[in-house]
Amino acid sequence: MNSSERVPLRERETATPTRVDRPRLKLKWLAAAAVAVIAVISLGLWSAYTPAGFKPAAPTGFRDCPDCPLMVAMPAGVFDRGSPKSEQPRRTNENPVITVRIFKPYAIGAFEITRADWAIYAKDTGYAAATTCVLHHGSQQAYPAGDAWRNPGIQQTEQDPVVCVSWQEARAYADWLSKRTGQVYRLPTESEWEYAARAGTKSPYGWGDALGTNRANCRGCGSRWDNVSTAPVGSFPPNRAGLHDMAGNVWEMVEDCYLENLYTAPVYGNAARVTGCQNATLRGGSWDVEPLFVRSAARAAIPMTARMSYVGFRLVREIDPADSAIVIPQWRNS
Repeated sequence: MNSSERVPLRERETATPTRVDRPRLKLKWLAAAAVAVIAVISLGLWSAYTPAGFKPAAPTGFRDCPDCPLMVAMPAGVFDRGSPKSEQPRRTNENPVITVRIFKPYAIGAFEITRADWAIYAKDTGYAAATTCVLHHGSQQAYPAGDAWRNPGIQQTEQDPVVCVSWQEARAYADWLSKRTGQVYRLPTESEWEYAARAGTKSPYGWGDALGTNRANCRGCGSRWDNVSTAPVGSFPPNRAGLHDMAGNVWEMVEDCYLENLYTAPVYGNAARVTGCQNATLRGGSWDVEPLFVRSAARAAIPMTARMSYVGFRLVREIDPADSAIVIPQWRNS
């Protein structure tokens, strides 16, 4: 019996047993019980959605130019990549769970690269490469040079993610932005992407164990864009790191060559590179796939030259940890 239990018992033993005191005593017990229940529920909810040791931090975004993508800093840290067998449903290409160390902080786009972002690049460089794009129902559409991203077969606004661009073209965009700003922009590695998507969580989704409703854009996510089209970026709340659309909307191309599983995947945050690689890795799921694919561990592949109406990208910007102008949040990783 602990001290909190002894106090009311002692009061009951010394109090005059009148009809007035008993209701008061009952009220004290009820109040104490209510506080205990609230505390347990609060702790349970926190534990369910917040892994041990995670400390949420308010992200601070920055831009290198007025019309550059908004970037959010990520701290160095350690996390578990992939999905455990207890996570169901899941896919075998998420095996096994590996511990990855991110040695250096970096910044990643708060949003997917938009049509408006791409239009600046296309105008500045005279980009007119794309002549074909695979539509969401599987057919391949032919286009006049440069028109695929403007007419991807779905209705879009200028704030929707750009689609119908290839992995090679996404890398060219990153090179262009690097030259324009004097900073190093590139596609994220697969580990950097998942680290940012999880933001300290270990649950199937960035927001918890259950899919919920209207938290993302996928076929069955409960949004008005489900299996119809992309959504304007930022249409859903951000994850714990301040990043939007890390689940659903469009598959996001990363730097890595696609591996069939994680047995040989890099464990230091670097990209997987294979001589003669033809397929890049996709992460995050899209507007036309089921919820299985919008989990934080979900992976897929795309030919490096392919363009699809459900595939886009976001960028990483390398940062110097000593740069005091960029606020790097601190996470206590488990």
